[in-house]
Amino acid sequence: MITPLHQAVLQLSGDPKKDTSIVDMLLATGKCRLMEGEDISSTIFVNVLRRFERWEDGLAKELAFRMLDSISDVNEDRSEDGCTLMHAGYNEPELIDKLLQKGADINAKNKHGVTPFLMACRSEPGVLEFLVSRGADAFAVTINGRSALHFAVDGRSAPHFAAAKSRTAVLEYLLNLDVAGKGKLDIEAKDNEGHTPLMIATGGFHEEAALCLLDHGAAPTGHCSHNGKDTTLHDAAYYSMHRVTDRILADPDSINEINTLNIEGQSPLAVACNAPSPTIVPALLSHGAHINDANPLTGATPLHIALQRPHNMGRRDSHYGDPALILLNHPSVDITPRDSHLRTPLHLASLHHNLPATSLLLSKSASPNCTDKYGKTPLSYASNPHIALLLLDHGANVNHAEPNGWTPVHRAIERCWVNAFEVLVRHGADLEAKTNDDGLSARERMRSMGGFERWARREGEFLFEDVEMEKRRVRELNGLREEGE
Repeated sequence: MITPLHQAVLQLSGDPKKDTSIVDMLLATGKCRLMEGEDISSTIFVNVLRRFERWEDGLAKELAFRMLDSISDVNEDRSEDGCTLMHAGYNEPELIDKLLQKGADINAKNKHGVTPFLMACRSEPGVLEFLVSRGADAFAVTINGRSALHFAVDGRSAPHFAAAKSRTAVLEYLLNLDVAGKGKLDIEAKDNEGHTPLMIATGGFHEEAALCLLDHGAAPTGHCSHNGKDTTLHDAAYYSMHRVTDRILADPDSINEINTLNIEGQSPLAVACNAPSPTIVPALLSHGAHINDANPLTGATPLHIALQRPHNMGRRDSHYGDPALILLNHPSVDITPRDSHLRTPLHLASLHHNLPATSLLLSKSASPNCTDKYGKTPLSYASNPHIALLLLDHGANVNHAEPNGWTPVHRAIERCWVNAFEVLVRHGADLEAKTNDDGLSARERMRSMGGFERWARREGEFLFEDVEMEKRRVRELNGLREEGE
């Protein structure tokens, strides 16, 4: 909501003379609310505070003090989310002292139970030290049970060096803080969802903060939220936090957690296989992660998951190592399990264009003629002509018919897999075999799509559809991950 005071202050920004007479007149009425707004960031008082460094001659600071002088009850003026003037000025020592002189509550809570001190946990140690010296309660918690340590590791800024350094400095201050009569903050404190500070740090990809907590005695294991979502090891594996993973796996109790399933039925190894940079996979395997354990909800083993990695991760895998190949080269890997769609690893290697994995599976005697829930063999998923050729060279039945009569060549025509189609034809694909549903032969299907030349020209159109389908699949995978955090 834009009030007259808002308008007057905003006009000052474009006024080279910075004439505050209208602002002073409004303040003199004693009726202006400084914290009017949906939240703290939309209030006029915060708007003025943001101009401290931009307006010359300390005008913004002087104006802020005049604003405070116009308020009779500094504890009642609140934004809609319950923030007070003390919340707004928590990082300005002179303002804090002025507010305290006017009777402001330094431990006031907004509607979420957040105090100025908790807000300051995302700033600098000096701010926290000042607030404590003025009576701020370092042991305050929100209505969700989050403490100062939770706030310190839950910064929303990107995990770049400066942010990580600042976050660690705040943590060091809080962890070393010893309040008379209360002692030290509880490093294992849990919020209402069962999250400890270490869990917040690993779940937020704040490795330096996690290491700081571990250095100060946070338990490496034994962390799991009340809803059974990820453990710290799940998060460390997904975000490829090697140092945190090493610290967790070095704990004797990690043997009890290395195969723990989260709410999606995934073990840390399964999560690592779908990580953007799947570099934690070897470490988990060397510490006893069960390579063949299936997800009880989907039937997928870590190998199934590794073979379904988004295609845009291929470049990373060529650099860091394809987790599917790492698993396939492990002596204990089982290449025969089926997921809930009865797909074998070979089905998925073919479907997701993983030529090296296809070759390795076939060298391990994976059957090229096994069928999934829909009666399809890996050849029916082979849009990559090199994979199709490999399967055929290892005995795949080029004319295997699904229950509906569709053969690999029907599938190739349906999706305009031009190169794969040519491989199938060269290996004896029957173009006269008819399906059981629409009764079309492969030749008739191609004719219905405009004949070979017109059909071949549509390859780009179908490729675009495939790309869009892959994008949707990636969004779904990312959505599942976000829901699990």
